[in-house]
Amino acid sequence: MSALASLMPPAAKSKPGIEPGPIFAAIEDEVTQSCVARIAEEFGWSGAAVTSGGIGDCIEHLNGRPTPNYLIVDVSGASDPLADLDRLASICDTDVGVLALGTENDVQLYRKIVSLGVSDYLVKPVSADELRGALRKMTKPPVVDGAAELLSPTTAFVGVRGGAGASTAAVSAAWLMAHRFGKNTALFDLDLNFGTAALMLDLEPGRGLSEALASPDRIDELFIARAMVRESENLMVLSAEESLEQSSRLDNGAVARMNELLREGFDEILWDVPRHVLQDDPNILSSADRVVVVSDASLAGLRDSKQIIGAVSSAAADARIVVAISQIGRFKGAEVEKADFEAAIGRAVDHLIPYDPKSVARAIAGAGTLPSAAGNGPAARALLGLVKDVAGFDEPKKSGISAMFKRG
Repeated sequence: MSALASLMPPAAKSKPGIEPGPIFAAIEDEVTQSCVARIAEEFGWSGAAVTSGGIGDCIEHLNGRPTPNYLIVDVSGASDPLADLDRLASICDTDVGVLALGTENDVQLYRKIVSLGVSDYLVKPVSADELRGALRKMTKPPVVDGAAELLSPTTAFVGVRGGAGASTAAVSAAWLMAHRFGKNTALFDLDLNFGTAALMLDLEPGRGLSEALASPDRIDELFIARAMVRESENLMVLSAEESLEQSSRLDNGAVARMNELLREGFDEILWDVPRHVLQDDPNILSSADRVVVVSDASLAGLRDSKQIIGAVSSAAADARIVVAISQIGRFKGAEVEKADFEAAIGRAVDHLIPYDPKSVARAIAGAGTLPSAAGNGPAARALLGLVKDVAGFDEPKKSGISAMFKRG
């Protein structure tokens, strides 16, 4: 809790004989009540209380009682959910975690609710995976200041469908991090059969990646060094080009071990994750700190985005999710508008990447990656904006040679 916590006074005096449980949920519909009860049991919350009602009933129940550790409140029937959340804050302890549920699929409402310090706002009907992800996020212990900076971050790019532009975005981001921002960058292509990361950078895939992933106990720094290929001083690529006879199913433990070692040797780690990897095991993303979900503006892309975002929210509950729509303008007249896309997925679209066929053609012809081929074109500017947002980069200073040697 942040802004919501700041609104809360000291804890109210408790009514005698009532002990606070770990979680209290006031939910209006029976389907969601049952789902929350099952997940609470999965999480081992034996004292969870799941009741019928909305946020008003929750306020009435908790007034003067000890505050549970976590609250799930349904604001579906509230005429002014923001005001009701303020009222809830006034009677709760400062460290309570709050998850809000509702039926209004409105991005502005979502942003206002989250700005109060509420952990998340989910639009009903809510899947079990969405609830699990939101509850894992809400119940995660706070990070000690500075602890998150000890390990280099991992950013996964996930395409919601083939041809959406995720691989182009991942390769472009890696190239920009290495060449424009001077970061020691590792690009990990998780498509062992049809990955294009090395191809886009005019490289031959290295050898040994599949063998390493098949034997996680053998993965060490030397093994990884042999499997990687160098694009430039600051960019190394980990990829494979296996035949269809070779199994491409990835082991979550092996990927996590690989990523653990990459974090120790690089400033930034980027993954290019094909959709079929998530179908095999969504928990592959559990090692990611940021996930960029890339779609096109088609109806199929919209449909698949909802599923992929739900899977990502569950598998990588602690990761920041960024949504990007690529190839804007490619199918004029048949594209879903940004506002409609946001309304359907229940969250903001963070970045729009224009369709730039001339620059793509130059890149394919050997002029380099899309950012290098596009110069200062709209696609290159959009990709640069994406990298700055995701990684929190500022433009590098043009003067001062010492800046060239600064890591992190």
